[in-house]
Amino acid sequence: MAEHLMPGWLAAAQQRLDGVSTTLDVGNSDEVFDRLRSGAADLGFVEGPTVQTGFRYLDVGRDELVVVVRPDHPWAADAGVSAAAVAGAGLVVREPGSGTRQITDLALAAHGSGERFEVGSNAALAASVAAGLGPGVVSRLAVQAALRGGRLVEVPTPGLQLGRVLRAVWRASGPLDPAAADFLRIVVDRH
Repeated sequence: MAEHLMPGWLAAAQQRLDGVSTTLDVGNSDEVFDRLRSGAADLGFVEGPTVQTGFRYLDVGRDELVVVVRPDHPWAADAGVSAAAVAGAGLVVREPGSGTRQITDLALAAHGSGERFEVGSNAALAASVAAGLGPGVVSRLAVQAALRGGRLVEVPTPGLQLGRVLRAVWRASGPLDPAAADFLRIVVDRH
């Protein structure tokens, strides 16, 4: 989410908030909670299915994960691939601790598990799929250019629930910093 939505949010904040300094630090969901807990950040954004104890949150959007393959993969021409086939495939997935991985694991848990090739970013996932390491599960936002350009193909997966909620999160131990609250209002207004 940070790589795809945050730049627009930051540009809007730059136009509307005078004298506010922001830093974009990208990490997986577990890392976001760690940074908030330590005080290194006032506000974070996560895509995982749960919010850790000690944090407040606000839902700010929705996203969908998609199964993608390279154009010459057998699934590229398939009208639909079952959840069991996806679960049993040698998938390219995000690392443990990422919201994408949490949603993927939950969606596929009842359908078995095949080999997994773990990567630490959406860009690495898309490049790994394009290189032929296997199908991948990734945010549609992260691969929309590759889908439009034909470098990757979205595979229909009837019955596989890969939607997720995008959340702003902050420490519950005190009020949200005023500048962070102003930024959060901009995020909400843009959705």
